[in-house]
Amino acid sequence: MGYKIVCSNCDATKIAYNIDDLIKNHIDEDGKLIINCCDNPNTSINKKSDLQEKSEKWERWIKRVLILPSEIPSYSPYVFLVSNSEDSNTISGAHFHYFKDTRQYDKNNRRKSGALKHGHGPGGPPVLDKEQILFLLEKLIESGLLSKKDLLNVANKVN
Repeated sequence: MGYKIVCSNCDATKIAYNIDDLIKNHIDEDGKLIINCCDNPNTSINKKSDLQEKSEKWERWIKRVLILPSEIPSYSPYVFLVSNSEDSNTISGAHFHYFKDTRQYDKNNRRKSGALKHGHGPGGPPVLDKEQILFLLEKLIESGLLSKKDLLNVANKVN
């Protein structure tokens, strides 16, 4: 599945051929999508999905991709930070995924086995450990979806 990255300020586009390409070549260290187009890029990836309710769609614009730390080299959990509109830089939600890369290559860089698997898997979405949750909370505060005050309010509710 490819990802079409679009800048709403100058209409430039770039294609990431799969999730591995997107992560390795099309995001910066903060997870922001990069195209290298205009002086003030506003980039996103538009996604539409059918809902279970007839004729209803879920439309969102991916604004950032957060790669969660993993000790398993072939397993990469990540989170799409999404907005409800293309032009908005306000993050309105987090969409959890993972991909598993079992591809192996020969010395001539030809694939000899394995696959790039993307999705939720038979066990559902990724299961996060404590360190991954803390990492994610930090990134959600940086993105503006959560604030420090939000986390303090939650912490103060716990006995």
